[in-house]
Amino acid sequence: MLGRLHCFLFLLALGLLPTTAWGQAHLNLALEPATNQHRPLLLWGSYLPPGGRYSLDSTVAHQGRGSLHLHLPPAQGAAARYTTVGTGLLPLDSVRGQLVTVSAWVRTRNWRGRAGLTASATSLTRAGLSPESVSALDSLPANQDWRRLELRFPVKATAFSCYLGLQTQGSGDIWLADVALSVRGRRLPEWPVPATEALLLPPAQVLALNWDFEQPLPALARPDPAAATAALDSASPQHGRRYLRAQRRRGFAEPASAYLGSVQVSPREGGKTLRVAGYWRWTGGTGTGGPAFAARLLRSRLRPSLRWRPDTLARRTPPPPGPAWTRFAFELPIQLTLPGTDAEADTASLGAFSLSVLLPAAGAVDVDNLTFAIDGKPYLPTGPPVPPLPTAAEIAWLRAAAKPLKLNAPAADYQDLAALATLVGPARVVGLGEVTHGSHESFGLTARLARYLLTQKNFDCLALEASPAACAALNGYLRGQPGSPAPLLAALGEGWATAEVLALLRELRAHNQAHPTAPVQLAGVEVRQPAQALTYLSEQLLDADDDFAQSRLRQLRTLLATYPHPAPDDPDLRRQPDQPRDSLLGPVHRLLAELRAGLATRAALGQPRGLQQLEILDHYLRLVEQGATWQRLSFGAAFNYRQACLAENVRYLGQTGSADGGPARVLVWASNGAVAKVLSQEERPMGQWLAATLGAGYVALGTALGQGRFLAGGAGPPTPAPLETAPPGAYEAWLRTGPAAYWLPLGHLALTEASAWLTQAQLLRDIGYAATRNQFMLHSLHREFDAVLFLKDSSPTQALP
Repeated sequence: MLGRLHCFLFLLALGLLPTTAWGQAHLNLALEPATNQHRPLLLWGSYLPPGGRYSLDSTVAHQGRGSLHLHLPPAQGAAARYTTVGTGLLPLDSVRGQLVTVSAWVRTRNWRGRAGLTASATSLTRAGLSPESVSALDSLPANQDWRRLELRFPVKATAFSCYLGLQTQGSGDIWLADVALSVRGRRLPEWPVPATEALLLPPAQVLALNWDFEQPLPALARPDPAAATAALDSASPQHGRRYLRAQRRRGFAEPASAYLGSVQVSPREGGKTLRVAGYWRWTGGTGTGGPAFAARLLRSRLRPSLRWRPDTLARRTPPPPGPAWTRFAFELPIQLTLPGTDAEADTASLGAFSLSVLLPAAGAVDVDNLTFAIDGKPYLPTGPPVPPLPTAAEIAWLRAAAKPLKLNAPAADYQDLAALATLVGPARVVGLGEVTHGSHESFGLTARLARYLLTQKNFDCLALEASPAACAALNGYLRGQPGSPAPLLAALGEGWATAEVLALLRELRAHNQAHPTAPVQLAGVEVRQPAQALTYLSEQLLDADDDFAQSRLRQLRTLLATYPHPAPDDPDLRRQPDQPRDSLLGPVHRLLAELRAGLATRAALGQPRGLQQLEILDHYLRLVEQGATWQRLSFGAAFNYRQACLAENVRYLGQTGSADGGPARVLVWASNGAVAKVLSQEERPMGQWLAATLGAGYVALGTALGQGRFLAGGAGPPTPAPLETAPPGAYEAWLRTGPAAYWLPLGHLALTEASAWLTQAQLLRDIGYAATRNQFMLHSLHREFDAVLFLKDSSPTQALP
């Protein structure tokens, strides 16, 4: 979950393109990262051998901002298998009966074999299906820079499907970019793909029932306002109170449509016919080109929460209506299984028809009161179950179990935190989770809890999910060194430079001045700033005239500057980042080994200051190694590796984080996703590593926010952003029925009908530092945390000038 969220945020930061997405999906032949709401390969598919993978690479481009990266491992004991990556959703209306030219640019690295373009078109004749394909494959050099490929193929006037893609027979890495279609020397524009609105919606909204258009339209399925408008109107409905009114903008040349909804059908209905009926009218229309309908078949395996896959498109053109409500009807064959397969064996598949009305160049089209029938029998589509509201018993249980918290208590008043300290008990490490860095109330509560545990409950060290080198400078401030903490906070990045954190640092500094024999420490555990660790080593831990160490640090700095950040799937890594055969990590490991060996020998001789100083030096060398390796990993692997390193760095502080360099009790201030004891089968957070190592010695406290605003980071200056309203079925839908601020113990939860919602996986707000389209992800509160702290209201943090 968090790993996917980090991937999305990184693509957003790299794209720097308009983030608004409307209506239909695009093929994205240009392979741009921000297309289709940052799902650039939404309409692409693949046929890959074992171990093969493809992804959009935002670090390699021909002339845009990305490319399609295909990695194929060497064949095992046989000739290399054919591989294809492409799309079968070409604009048939524009290519039927035409000689089509496909062009693209290709790049290779460590490549062995052939590669090129492939295209096919399928028609239906009296003799059956007539698939015709054309391929142009060449043996490409192992390390070919961008090279243009071209393929020409005729498309029959009767074609009902068309496909193009990259085809290979080999191993290594190959990139595809800037695909283009041309007819008679004229490049075809990349128009939206008809009836794909449902693919851009969250799964829960795809099957939401609104066939009489009484409910609000899904925002993400509305057409591009530059092309068309679609809104609910109540002037003269055919049925009920509202109807859909859609209109194409005058002078807009591209096709435009309005989304009507998606109707689910079962594979058991395969071979039958779905009849769609309703009412429509066309006001102000002129000319012969009237409105029509498009129906895209969608498929999904196992359950509708999985992503839908687009399939065949049907266009239906009933007689055009006039200015009065007119009944229309059209039929769609239900074909959810491939010819020759057993329909009963495929009942795990789900199907749905995504319905849209195609808008003419002039006039407004109104649609209302859609109904359905299968083989003449009325059919009532069913949407996803709607989560119920909290019951009176559940609300009463929550209010009895909630432990109220004070948000504006006097500095020395910790009475409301005493029970929470009892929950923490003798734990060696406590994770203080948060939804976002941008909430004033959340920062204030976390700072108050940290101050209480550090100054009243014998905790020694506050660890931040931030650069260890930058935190070391702040620790000097806590220990009484002169200077302003504001610029030191700014060096932490990602929202730490706030008035709330500054107030905590000043309070901890005052505490240390009053307790010089037992001062609290501040440290960082982040792995993503290896360059800062190098600088700290060079300027703070080693002498400037130490040629042995400084020369190797300079070489390390040069190597890190050449690393992609973070790299896409890289064949050179071979899924073994610890191996010297990685051409980038190998030199890093060699230099680090030389430094460790040389420094250990000098420490044994009493230089520079013995074994304790050697331990600190070795830790910073390890931080460099962690950061370099993290930069070499793909997105998914990088998430898990970073979390393991965070836990390793926390354990290091547990052994050395006290003021005298000995064992310490540590508070870790980090995101909910990092402190959680479990996330998913694919993702292992820092808290899971700590819980496996420390057992009951690790306590995880999560945070949830109800409503309000937060300060969101991004490409520009931080700006206030709204907290999305918690949908029904989210944990916050229950939590907001309690007090304004409280904490809830989760560790030994008695399962009753009133508390069962806490034992089930539900949506939970999950933001991070930057704003995101979807603020809720699936979590399991009672498995992830020992307690959750809930704040009903949130306002933006106060960023330092």
